[in-house]
Amino acid sequence: MTIYQLVPSFSILFNKLQNIFNTSNNNPKPTILVVGSGWGATSFINNINKQKYNVKVISSTDSRLNQPRMIADFEPTYKELTVVPVIDSCISVNKETKTLIGQKSNYQYDYLIIATGSESNDFGIKGVKEHCLMFKTEHDLQKLKDSLLTTTNISIMGAGPTGIELAFKLQMLGHNVNIIEAANTILPGFSDAIKSQIQKLMDERNISVSLNTMIKSVDNNTLTTSLGKIKRDKISIWTCGIRPTIFVREMTFGKAFVSDGNLMVYPNIYALGDVVSGRGPPTAQNAKQQGQYLARYFNNNFTSNEDYKYVEKGRVIDIGDGIIIEYKNYIIKLPSIFRNIFYVLVD
Repeated sequence: MTIYQLVPSFSILFNKLQNIFNTSNNNPKPTILVVGSGWGATSFINNINKQKYNVKVISSTDSRLNQPRMIADFEPTYKELTVVPVIDSCISVNKETKTLIGQKSNYQYDYLIIATGSESNDFGIKGVKEHCLMFKTEHDLQKLKDSLLTTTNISIMGAGPTGIELAFKLQMLGHNVNIIEAANTILPGFSDAIKSQIQKLMDERNISVSLNTMIKSVDNNTLTTSLGKIKRDKISIWTCGIRPTIFVREMTFGKAFVSDGNLMVYPNIYALGDVVSGRGPPTAQNAKQQGQYLARYFNNNFTSNEDYKYVEKGRVIDIGDGIIIEYKNYIIKLPSIFRNIFYVLVD
């Protein structure tokens, strides 16, 4: 074949490539903008078809904090995202122009996934912010560690999973711990069987619990409760509840999103995890399942045989020297040597 014969062949190949390039430009992949880097966000990112969608992540951090392990390790651990995020904090959304407004820049989207998680909620109770430590972030952990310079008495407000696990950890570190709970039970939402086992362990380790005791105000020396005033311990830790981040609250007049069955909260805007209410408990397990569901929904061209429904796959309480797992009405206690293996399996 001569050079003159090759020229038309190269010309045909060039034209075909140019047509493919032009077609790609005329039909670009839709952009999915994911806001957040928690369990819901990472689950969605890991399961979405990136051949089909252009996925961008906006987050104030470049990795996911592993909150379930933070108490047991008493150190923050992180997991890198599979999509490198743009580091920015979100301010608002312009739904008409499909624009996310951040502190550093603005970002266009075709679809927006809001998964910004939650923050501690003091419910407006006087003195909580000023006199109590929170326990939600790595910064909260560091503040607590800085306060634990000597063996001391510690009050934990809230007998949910965070409060209970923190009580076991601090007791193992040599502190005297008292839990104060407004409800009439520890671990609301857990089975009676696991509550009974946890209560027995707390009794054995001298972790006291005051139930039906609602905190009404906190000052430098006193906790004012529904049962009267009691002396405040040197360290008071607030674990009584969560609320969506300010970014979400300003969109919803202070509340969490209410979604349809496919987790959509506005046209082309979806929500995952703690920012959406009525779609399962505010847990990492639920956020992960939501992320998986929504990715499948997108991958299947926005079709699904059923609405999102949370499926309970077991409950876990870390008791310091091991973990207690409840799975299908069976309760298993594993020594601490299995803790890391367990967390790797469920991550």
